[in-house]
Amino acid sequence: MAWEICISQDGWDDILKELHDFKYFELIDAISDNYFEKLEEYSSTKNILQKVGSFIDYLSTLEKEILINIAYSLVITNNTCDNGGYSYWIDKQGYHKVILKYKG
Repeated sequence: MAWEICISQDGWDDILKELHDFKYFELIDAISDNYFEKLEEYSSTKNILQKVGSFIDYLSTLEKEILINIAYSLVITNNTCDNGGYSYWIDKQGYHKVILKYKG
């Protein structure tokens, strides 16, 4: 089950910090999967694959910091976490998550 995100500003800051630990290709994969999932609602698979391929090519030209900001904005936009928090979805279907480490 998924929940709507409800965390403090410190929690949002922690999500951003965790995104900095993602590898370059992991960010591209998460962002492009979100794009695929969004297009899946409106288009045929053949068209989607062509568009996603072009989108991945474009993402590959961006610096890591820009990819981090895009991924962070997707977490905000999708506004979904696993039941109980600590895993925040980058893509719409929750295949790519930012997992916060317990600080207690």
